[in-house]
Amino acid sequence: MFTVNPLQLYRNWQIKNLVERTWEDNKYTPDAGELESQWRHPVFICDDFMRNRPMYVNHGIIKEYAQYRGRGFTDALFNGYWHLSEKRALFLPNSRTALQPDWSNQTSAHPVSVLGEVHLVPTGVLKELDKYMKNGYDFIRTTVTIKIWCAKSIWTPFGTPPKPGTRLSKSKFGTRVRTPLVPKRVETWMYVANPERWIPDNGYDYKPLQIYEAVNGVQPNHFVFHSLRRIPRPS
Repeated sequence: MFTVNPLQLYRNWQIKNLVERTWEDNKYTPDAGELESQWRHPVFICDDFMRNRPMYVNHGIIKEYAQYRGRGFTDALFNGYWHLSEKRALFLPNSRTALQPDWSNQTSAHPVSVLGEVHLVPTGVLKELDKYMKNGYDFIRTTVTIKIWCAKSIWTPFGTPPKPGTRLSKSKFGTRVRTPLVPKRVETWMYVANPERWIPDNGYDYKPLQIYEAVNGVQPNHFVFHSLRRIPRPS
């Protein structure tokens, strides 16, 4: 007569529960195994998770665990929209020209670079961001190239001719100066809006984000999003 082993049933239940939890934990992070190979990852933040923005202050995962590395611009161009119903910024790849709304050829609604911040994010925090952004569904975590401007603080011994830069401090050893900002390109993750999920209509639920013009010949025309600012409507 066939008998059921309670211990085997319990072990089967444990395995099933472990598999389900693992799938749920990695539902939005299919590359979890690859991410575990390093403990921090550069992420380009261009929404309200930027410093001193609402999500940065209220959610706390970037504020508490990430390391700020600097501001920069994407090399790639994106179409920027504000979604009225979801109340969130969307940066769509420039490749989906066929699905752009009728007003997308206006001066206030064309693809430009995105200004944001580069943060070094621990693997666990990156998984939490994947869950919040619904990676693979609402957004797609994509590798992008970011141009950031860096400066170095160097010591100039006394008697050395002054170099271009801003003097920071003096000591008995010399003068500390900051070198001029120089561009540097880095590869980072960025949460790009999934074009299969977000399809801009003719202005009913999608409004173009404001484009900021280049002012010094160094920074390109760009989007910079802040939810507390007024969201412009297409003219």
